[in-house]
Amino acid sequence: MSGTLHYLDAQTLSADAFELYGDVLENKTNQRRRDFSTPFAGLDAGTTPRFWVNCLQPSPTRSIVIDLMECHPRSPQTFIPMREVPYLIAVALSGDDGLPDPRTLSAFTSEGGQGVCYRRSVWHFAFTSLDDINEVAVIMADSGHGDTLFARLAQPVIVDLSSRGTS
Repeated sequence: MSGTLHYLDAQTLSADAFELYGDVLENKTNQRRRDFSTPFAGLDAGTTPRFWVNCLQPSPTRSIVIDLMECHPRSPQTFIPMREVPYLIAVALSGDDGLPDPRTLSAFTSEGGQGVCYRRSVWHFAFTSLDDINEVAVIMADSGHGDTLFARLAQPVIVDLSSRGTS
């Protein structure tokens, strides 16, 4: 990386803080059930829902460089951790050029026990497990063409979690 390093503080994942980018999947209500519509909202005709489980190795470093992001223009994408392991997510909205808008870039950490659903076309960094191996269930629709776009940030950003304790 050349030039000035840009740092981004990670905030604790909460429904209010994450609302612009999607849903935090948890039920902190007094109700037995909480429904979510975002995972299935506005799917394009010709898409097929897909479900898989990723096995994620923990990040080897506490200074995580956000340089490559992805988005899914035809479907929301849902991540449901199957283990209560801390993780990092970084998200951004699309700018007028369709690429990640650095002004909207945010990072969040969860201690586990929460899932997330990115709204359609929300740019995101790879779901990053922090302290241990994690298995993550993923739900997304697939059309077979152009479902995942990638973009490199012009100015990579570092999320420094070195002051965060490990489990």
